[in-house]
Amino acid sequence: MRLPLAALLLPLAPALTSCAVFEALGGIPYAEKTVTLPPAVSGTTALDCVASSVQSLRERNGFWMAVSRRDDGLGVLETGQYPASNLSGFRLRARVDEPRRQLRLQLKAGGLYYVDLGAKPGAAALAAAVDACLASAAPRDPPGPTAAR
Repeated sequence: MRLPLAALLLPLAPALTSCAVFEALGGIPYAEKTVTLPPAVSGTTALDCVASSVQSLRERNGFWMAVSRRDDGLGVLETGQYPASNLSGFRLRARVDEPRRQLRLQLKAGGLYYVDLGAKPGAAALAAAVDACLASAAPRDPPGPTAAR
């Protein structure tokens, strides 16, 4: 007796679709942070800070993914094929909101079987690194006039 291919694949269907369903229901570990942009810092400089901060984090932890998309015109930077499903690692989408002077950092941090790799601490570390970079990139006010003695 020969079974049709569909009958053989039917028992595998839940396993093949469960990851996509799990992610669609919001199961992937996720955290978000917002960083305020200093007044004179451009969106391009903000994305430069995100890219350098991600690179620094990658050097300490190989789960951080490399930049896979950057569009300065739209003010977007992504790492690790951010929109894709079922990928392990720290994946980021950074969006510059010029009118509000904000940088929104969205971090997916899923490992095998969607184990949390540390979404909240990862987002906090990234936000701190980006904030420090932005502070160093912001133009300094010239020192005020000194009083004559």
